[in-house]
Order: sequence, then structure tokens, then C-alpha cells
Amino acid sequence: MKDKINIIFIFFAVIVSRLPFIGNSPGFDLDNWLVLQTGKKIQETGIYRASRLPGYPVSEYLASLFGNSAWFVLNVLSVLFTAFCCVIFYKILQQLNVKDKIMATLALGFVQSVFIASTSNMEYMWSLFFLLLGLWLILKKYIVFAGLALGLMVGTRFTNIVLLLPIVYFLYFIAKIRFVRDYFLLFGVAIFTFGVVFIPVFHKYSIHIFPNVGESSVDIKTIISQYTMYIFGILGLLGLLIG
Repeated sequence: MKDKINIIFIFFAVIVSRLPFIGNSPGFDLDNWLVLQTGKKIQETGIYRASRLPGYPVSEYLASLFGNSAWFVLNVLSVLFTAFCCVIFYKILQQLNVKDKIMATLALGFVQSVFIASTSNMEYMWSLFFLLLGLWLILKKYIVFAGLALGLMVGTRFTNIVLLLPIVYFLYFIAKIRFVRDYFLLFGVAIFTFGVVFIPVFHKYSIHIFPNVGESSVDIKTIISQYTMYIFGILGLLGLLIG
């Protein structure tokens, strides 16, 4: 009973905290506007052209369905996906018998980068939801449905394909899945699901879905900043240091 109350509290805490921030605009990130522009072009012409490579067909086609209200609908979807992310994360911690589940879940829901992503048109929280759903389904041994969720994780945001390697670690060491056939089934379903979602992208670009970024250099300071201050913010970093 306590867990149910905690889940309801977390769900509505996440939603209510975002309400003041979803009704004014798609946000300052140019990619938000590119998704909306692509949706409008699809609506007008019926022709798919990626807002940016490697392609984000889920949000782009959803944007094409709602006309001038698309930015608000996508914002609302981001909030809902975030709320369900927190619910699933709580259930994963519950499955793993982790203490202080509610505090850990609230920390996820209110960390700086998650809060920002949850009030925009971007697919970050959509993909994170499918990742967490896949992990929870793996723990419950629902291999086919887990594969479907992981396929949607990559289908909504292709760059998250890099998470498949740590997922293998999770499968073997956390979920204790030992049968090779389960791995083939899981990733087979995931690949098939991703392939279906990406049909418009492959039809348009074949396998040439990666952008040519030309020469680039690695800025260590920027990387450190992105993975510390940008994600957690000042208060979040202080909390990690104190904890």
C-alpha cells in the first residue's frame, strides 16, 4: 500500500512541477523547432525529410499530426513520459530491493537535465522511458516485451544505441539471464522494432544516416562540464558531494 501511495505521489509531483513551463513555447533549443518544421513539411507534402540525422521519425511524424498545436502536444508528452519514467524507475528499485526508493526516484525526476528535457519537444525522456521500461521487463523476465521497449528506445533516439552494451551487463549480472537464446530473442525483437520505426529514414537515406561533421576536436573541459554541471546543476553536484 505504501508503495502505491509513493508512486501516485511521485507521478503527480513530476507533472505538477512542470505545468508552469510547458505552455509558453517549444523552448530555445533549435532542434525543437526543427522537429516542428519537419512535422509541418510532412503534413503539407507527405514526404519525409529528417529534421537532423540520423533521424527522429517518432517525434517528427507525431508533430505532423497536430498542426500548430504540435509544440504543446509534444511538450505534454515529454512531461507524461517523464512521470512514467519515474514510476518505472521506482518499480525497478523496488524489484532490486533498494532502500530510499522514493528519494532516489525524486532525485531522478528533479535533476537539472531531466527537468529541462521534460519540458521540451525533444525525445530525451521518451527514449529514457523505453530504456527503463525495457530494464523493468527484463527483471520480470518478459523478454519479448523488453526487446520491443529497447527497440523503441533506439527508434525514438538513435544515439542511445550506445546503451545496448551496458544493457548486456545488466542482463547477465543484475537480471541473471544466462540462456543465450534469451539474448538472441531480446536483441532480435529490438532490432526488428527499430527497423520498423526507421522505415521512413532508411527509405529516404538508405544507410547514409550519419551526418558528416567534418574535422572536430575534443574539448576535455566541455566534456567534464556537460557530464557534471549541465546534468546535475550546482545543487545536484553539492548533493552528490555531500552524499
